Amino acid sequence: MTHREIIESYIPFAKFIAQICGPRCEVLLHDLSDLEHSIIFLENGQITGRAVGGGITDFALRTVFSKKYTDKEFVANYCGQAFEGTRTLKSSTFYIRDKAGEIIGLLCTNVDITEAMKYKAILDGEVEFAAGEKQSGAAGVGRFVNENFSHTVGDLVDTTFEQTQSETGFADPARMLVEEKKEFVLRLYEKNLFLIKGAVGEVAKRLRISEPTVYRYLREISQTE
Repeated sequence: MTHREIIESYIPFAKFIAQICGPRCEVLLHDLSDLEHSIIFLENGQITGRAVGGGITDFALRTVFSKKYTDKEFVANYCGQAFEGTRTLKSSTFYIRDKAGEIIGLLCTNVDITEAMKYKAILDGEVEFAAGEKQSGAAGVGRFVNENFSHTVGDLVDTTFEQTQSETGFADPARMLVEEKKEFVLRLYEKNLFLIKGAVGEVAKRLRISEPTVYRYLREISQTE
């Protein structure tokens, strides 16, 4: 079987999950051979507003290409956000592998728990909980891990860019020093953003530097690894 055939063999199972869980559960399949158009099957796309032909998420970029996750079968029950944070999702990802054990696709579910979270807030006000309520998913990843559902490469770059600005404290690219811009590109590289076609140009525009400069920074990074 080809990689695509292996991934497509999960379509009946994905439909099965969607039927069981109902319209509040988005179920989809990603083919990782084309990150910009990885979604090949989707049920209940209204949950995130995505469609077949859409691309990979920031969370998937961080996990699929990280050695930390290569021995895991799935990551379950982490937090996702849709529609600019107005909807809260309980998300899970199952890694689809080929015969060699390489991750070639993803089976993902995103359950809209926005209304449930409102009820939880009410109950939290009535019931005292012990400190350290944070729970872990089946794969050892805390449920507060965040995933953002972008519709375009530009959206994905925006989300990752803003996260990195928050992490580094570099707010205005116009005032950033050369070394700070290099560090910023390194942070984006570590998040695997440059695996996305077109990301270099998008990052260059936001950092107010040329694409060749971004490529030079990336070469310097690769030489130090």
